[in-house]
Amino acid sequence: MKPLSVHQIENSLTYASLRAAFLLTFDELMQYALAPSRSENRPVELMDFFPPLKGIAPQIQLECVLRTWQSTRIHAASSFSAIDTRILLASTELLASMAAESENPMLRVVFQGPQNIQSINDHWLVARIRCMQISWRSDDRRMLYQELCTSATPKTGSNRHTDSVVDESVWEILGKWRVCKNLQQYGSGLLTNAEMELVRDFFEEHSMLAE
Repeated sequence: MKPLSVHQIENSLTYASLRAAFLLTFDELMQYALAPSRSENRPVELMDFFPPLKGIAPQIQLECVLRTWQSTRIHAASSFSAIDTRILLASTELLASMAAESENPMLRVVFQGPQNIQSINDHWLVARIRCMQISWRSDDRRMLYQELCTSATPKTGSNRHTDSVVDESVWEILGKWRVCKNLQQYGSGLLTNAEMELVRDFFEEHSMLAE
């Protein structure tokens, strides 16, 4: 079998990362819909891997993940939006976390999507993710690191102004509640047909969460 090129590996890792992000976020959303009082006891969620965005509603996180997937299909990395860049970082960190566990049932589902990427599902998966992250533009890495450091620093009178480091579009998404209509269409190529039907059915049943 011909070895995959670096570009093919990065595309496969991006796809797998966003599938992991979808699966975890949609599961969280369904758990919240079934038992809102238990949602605070979730062991992990996507934005644990990028705390500055933890205030985003789960349904909006789901929309961001699917829109980021579409961005990766039509734009070069240099054209990604501020949200796309942050979702990709959180998603790759999530996938690395899953891969580091000896037995993670959700990781198996990640690799059961519409694309056949079993060739990267091996001992070197975490190392490949780290190599891809290192390859990202230095300006993006510096910006994300600065945001992570700022979010981890207690707010005082002397450093409160550092919130301005976060892109304005990120602040706008924090206050959003309703997802766009026909959200499942953005999952084409990332989700299975059954998963797309689940997303459609969920938002038809919970119409107050959609525009």
